[in-house]
Amino acid sequence: MDRRHFLTCSSLAVGGLSLTTASGAVAAPTGDAGAGDAKLNALFDAVFKERVARSPQLASSLGLDKGANASLKSTLDLRPDAVARAED
Repeated sequence: MDRRHFLTCSSLAVGGLSLTTASGAVAAPTGDAGAGDAKLNALFDAVFKERVARSPQLASSLGLDKGANASLKSTLDLRPDAVARAED
């Protein structure tokens, strides 16, 4: 399978997944969106915050080095990438 064929097939598959109602509106997902979703979102938030706290470059690139995270600016690694990789 070549790249063009793969992209065409995957686009058709993704397009087929979006279910519409008779009026053309996107059908709402069925199921109970409750405490499980809230717990999963809380987990994602905790993982993201921990990752931002451990990576000042990420925080800076996302504009999150302000307010409570302002101290991350002082821990930026200013070494060139090649030097940092070699030393680490």
